[in-house]
Amino acid sequence: MRFIKNLGRIVLWLIIVGFACTIVGYFAGGKSYITEQIDSSRVLKDTDVQHINTRYLDDFSHISVDFAMGQMRIERAQDDRAYIRYSGNLEKDVNIYQEGQSVRIVSKQKKIRNNSLFMFDHGVQINWSVLGRLLSDVEQPPLLVLALPEKTFGKVNIIQRFGDLDIADIRADSLGLELHFGSVVMKNVHVLSDITVDTAQGNIELFDTRAQSYEITQSMGEVEFERLDVLKRLYVKNSMGTIDGSVVYQSGTFYNVSANNQMGDVDIDSRFYQQPQSLGKRVEIELDNAMGDINLKAYK
Repeated sequence: MRFIKNLGRIVLWLIIVGFACTIVGYFAGGKSYITEQIDSSRVLKDTDVQHINTRYLDDFSHISVDFAMGQMRIERAQDDRAYIRYSGNLEKDVNIYQEGQSVRIVSKQKKIRNNSLFMFDHGVQINWSVLGRLLSDVEQPPLLVLALPEKTFGKVNIIQRFGDLDIADIRADSLGLELHFGSVVMKNVHVLSDITVDTAQGNIELFDTRAQSYEITQSMGEVEFERLDVLKRLYVKNSMGTIDGSVVYQSGTFYNVSANNQMGDVDIDSRFYQQPQSLGKRVEIELDNAMGDINLKAYK
């Protein structure tokens, strides 16, 4: 009887995933993107945009962004000044507030109270207001580029409601990312303290990042990380989808690895269970997956 219930849950989740993939494909441009062989896992390049509005920012340390809909890219600036590039009407669509050492960028688009595509109050239900908003914009979604100079910033907090996020070559004290419907790709990001990533529907990919601790929470999608440099703690929780990655292995470090999986296989590199000759540095790794495989490799 328990097997039948679990099988029923799997079938139900597969139906939900299939529907979500259809919506994502439509939102990404559908058939035209496939025929033009555009990599939909990356955000739009500047050459794809007809009109770019640019605004330079005064020097600051902390920044927060709340972007309603579109693609977002955070990257290293080509000069010593931070600036914003936007493919739409910057003055009409985006508010930019700068007070002292803090900058706040907020989309002017109307927010939806419940941003999740699916609701589970009374079974599985579709949030039609969210679906309607996704399908209403058939044109190319706007692109917001935030370029930051080569320095270590303070707090960097990003909320991306609908659309993908790319972030690369950034240094900060702390980094927080929250995505409601979209994927995040992070490359070559160094943070002095904590990196937190929280997504509802979409994939999470981290490459060559460094931080004291990571907290990655995913509801539906894949979590992939390669050459993750973990100084103190790595916590990954996924409700549906695989957890697959590699962590930079340092000999002489004690790794306390915990892998909890309700449905799927678990494969942990045996080097993480080797006891160092002397007790020194300690790293906590906790991987929690409700439905999907867990694979952890040691990179050295």
